[in-house]
Amino acid sequence: MNNLTIGREPIQIVEIVAPCCVNTYGQSPCNATGGTGAECFNTRKTCQDSANYAAAAELSFRFSKPTANRTMDTYEIDGDSSKSNPFPWLLSVKTSPTQINIGGTGDGSTALGIRASVSATFQDAPDTDTFSDPYIATRGYIATDRGTFWSKWLARNPFYTKYIFRVYDGYQGQTLAEMQVREYLIDSITNPGSSGQVTVKAKDPLRLAGSDRTIFPPVEGMNIKNSITTAQQVGIVVLGTSAQVLRSLFDAGSDGYYATIGSELILFTGATETVAGVEYTLTGVFRAIGGTTAEDHDAGDSFARVGFWGSKSLDVILSDLLFSDVGANIDSSYYNAAEWAEEVATYGIEFNTMSAFAIGQEPIDKLVSQLADQCSFSLWWDDREGKIKFRFVRPPSTIPVSINDTDNILAGSFSMLDDVERRISRVIINYNPIMETKTQSATDFKNSFVSVNLQYESENFYGEEKTRRLFSNWIKSGLQAARTSINLLSLLVVTPKIVTFQLDAKDRGIWAGDIVDISSWQYTDETGAQTVGRFFIISADESVSGEVISYKAISYNFVGRYGIIVINSAVDFTFASDEYKATGGWICNDSGLMSDLTEGYKIQ
Repeated sequence: MNNLTIGREPIQIVEIVAPCCVNTYGQSPCNATGGTGAECFNTRKTCQDSANYAAAAELSFRFSKPTANRTMDTYEIDGDSSKSNPFPWLLSVKTSPTQINIGGTGDGSTALGIRASVSATFQDAPDTDTFSDPYIATRGYIATDRGTFWSKWLARNPFYTKYIFRVYDGYQGQTLAEMQVREYLIDSITNPGSSGQVTVKAKDPLRLAGSDRTIFPPVEGMNIKNSITTAQQVGIVVLGTSAQVLRSLFDAGSDGYYATIGSELILFTGATETVAGVEYTLTGVFRAIGGTTAEDHDAGDSFARVGFWGSKSLDVILSDLLFSDVGANIDSSYYNAAEWAEEVATYGIEFNTMSAFAIGQEPIDKLVSQLADQCSFSLWWDDREGKIKFRFVRPPSTIPVSINDTDNILAGSFSMLDDVERRISRVIINYNPIMETKTQSATDFKNSFVSVNLQYESENFYGEEKTRRLFSNWIKSGLQAARTSINLLSLLVVTPKIVTFQLDAKDRGIWAGDIVDISSWQYTDETGAQTVGRFFIISADESVSGEVISYKAISYNFVGRYGIIVINSAVDFTFASDEYKATGGWICNDSGLMSDLTEGYKIQ
């Protein structure tokens, strides 16, 4: 039975993955001595030898609804890790999908869009502890006489934030591996109340980059010990630890380390410890870096380290901000580094070499939003694939899926509106800061790039200017500014349309980030004839488990045949396969047609 089966029976399983210790109580390397009956529960909270705690195993707690017609056998043992059969205590699951802010062009959210989230409610009940307690046989009590499942689980696992939470949607007869799975990280769990119910809330991993989370560069609270003069380059003493003063913020190994004292940016190549662990004298100091001015500074003035990327690719900068231990520290398994690098190399070569400072101690999501705005890309969590996706605003790389009223869209579910506020007719980018510490107005930049569509501003079209202006501390070249401007105008020069619709689960393969061609009776040309519109799916949610998928999409004005440069040894167009024709590029004739009389390629 699957999503195409007539008479299918949906089933939903949720899973909480809790880390646990691989050691055996009282046996080397565990040195705990509590004795028989007083063992830990192999969790960090209950550990009695924290120095040797080794969370290299997992317990996966699975739950199903008590109304499920049939139970599933999902018990597994994988080395030191175990996965339970479903506890029949799941009452409800409510999901809220990722909403992609395409190219950072939408208002009301950061360029990271709206986080995917899930809320699941469980009935609490007594539990035998046979799955969760590795030493149940030695306990001097009956587990069902003490507490409930959730009261004990929370006492043993109070550090549950960032535990993996999965939702499986499938059909009777399927294994978990055959089901559609969505992955999140636990954010909060309510304690069992008088109702005997517990609610678990989880969000996608990009929440770790949120404004209430990590600040970059890190706030260290360092100061200079003595006053220094404008010309002074030696004898500058910093009060802080070695880890703070010489922390790598992606600058070490280039010219040295960057920092600010007040509004002045400095560079230093090292530091000598003058008082063990708390006082360091800077060496190899260069003052007034990045267009700033050397100033006198007083004792106690703030000394703050600065992030710097010298000639780095955009995908590398993003991965540093999101996945490094000084960034958001998101698990690096949540992205495909090679895929991100290929995206830049293929569709954003202008951003293959970037040099920029991160100075202002900002939330990670604000820095990533600046990059998305200024480099015209989207970043989102694909909860089905379990990956953070990165894509420029660009033409589709494959032929979009086609859907229509007759075969796909559920009756009465299609609606459409104009997003008038998002439309633009010109883009102004001020870039290349005069002073790296000042980027608030047009006069703070050396260069500007202006791209205008005069036709759409004329009286015969919209008859007004609508400007998107960017003050860019990340863009340093005219080519980069031009690429962003072209992408934004291609997407938004015509008033974008927002559509919502629902599909049956037979079409559940379509998901957020996909590009689709939609044919609907509500989408017509000037004669009233039904036409096809191209749309980018910005959110997708399995609103009725196993049955109905709800979508929201924005018009995507990259219509036509777009080509990319192919290798010199590529076959002629006449002999190329359909797939190769869809992903390559060849020169057309003077009439704009290829040898088979199809349209020629547009340059991306």
